[in-house]
Amino acid sequence: MEVTRSWIALAVLASLFATGGASCRQYVRQYTEPRTLPETATLEQIAEKVNGNTALILSAQSTRATLKADGVPPMGANLAIMPQRRMHLQGTFVGPRIDMGSNDESFWIWIKDNPQPAVFVCRHDQFARSNARQMIPIEPERLIEALGLAHIDPRLALGPPQVVGANRIEIDSRQPSELGELKKKTIVDGWNGLVLEQHIYDSLGMLLASSFTSRYKHDPTTGAALPRTIEIQWPTAKMSFKLEVSDWVINQIPSDNTALWAVPHPADYPVVDLADPNIQFVAPGAPAASSPATPPTISTRALHPPVEPMPNGPQSDLPPLPPDEVYPTASSRREPANPLR
Repeated sequence: MEVTRSWIALAVLASLFATGGASCRQYVRQYTEPRTLPETATLEQIAEKVNGNTALILSAQSTRATLKADGVPPMGANLAIMPQRRMHLQGTFVGPRIDMGSNDESFWIWIKDNPQPAVFVCRHDQFARSNARQMIPIEPERLIEALGLAHIDPRLALGPPQVVGANRIEIDSRQPSELGELKKKTIVDGWNGLVLEQHIYDSLGMLLASSFTSRYKHDPTTGAALPRTIEIQWPTAKMSFKLEVSDWVINQIPSDNTALWAVPHPADYPVVDLADPNIQFVAPGAPAASSPATPPTISTRALHPPVEPMPNGPQSDLPPLPPDEVYPTASSRREPANPLR
């Protein structure tokens, strides 16, 4: 009899864990993570949760990340972000290989092995009519949102939230832009309000950019949550990259740390203005032309530093962080449908 009861108990446990990943996750969450969104959360409640988390983050930086991109070996990476337009990502493999970023005036991209050696620069106010759109199909500030500083404006929503899977809620919204009327699909975790996916479409429904974020961790001091796995895809530019962040340091970048957001000026790499209509542009990763023209350049300031490891500021000697607090996502990543409803 005791043997029979043991087998019955094992069978019941096996059936519970075999009923599906979503059910198992929800069962575990009841004991490991408190629910912070109502089961039937309104648009306003979801927006308040997402925007409230972002508002806690005045800056974020990681010097312990890994950058993965097609055609190149994994690289160590430094990443810093600060709303609204400040971002700096640097990938290193036996020295700096990739440097891209944005400050209040302009943004830049430098790839050491690009067939057209240059530091590509464009002012934000010239982006919409520039060749920069061949490299970045959306405004750089939207990339900062994709890296973890998401925002939802309820006034721009195209309708109420839609349940699209187990603990997956979709919000479709308009996105006013200098590029025209864009549309955005945001998918959040219905359990805790963390953003899982963001997709930007043009007015014809073509997918311009996607981000997938997971492995969130809450900062013990501010309570803010940031993802530690970030995947960015730009289908129209045929570019994608993935970041694995070991840790984030929140709100420790001084607001006057201008060196962190300065355009690099490496030797033998001219600065090319992507807004110049006469530029003969070769996108990163494309084969070099047989007789490339000398690219037009713009003047550079004496303060532009060479490409060197990103200034760490207050992070040079970081204390060990507490044990990881991994918050599960609602489900595995799903490919977005092309047009928005």
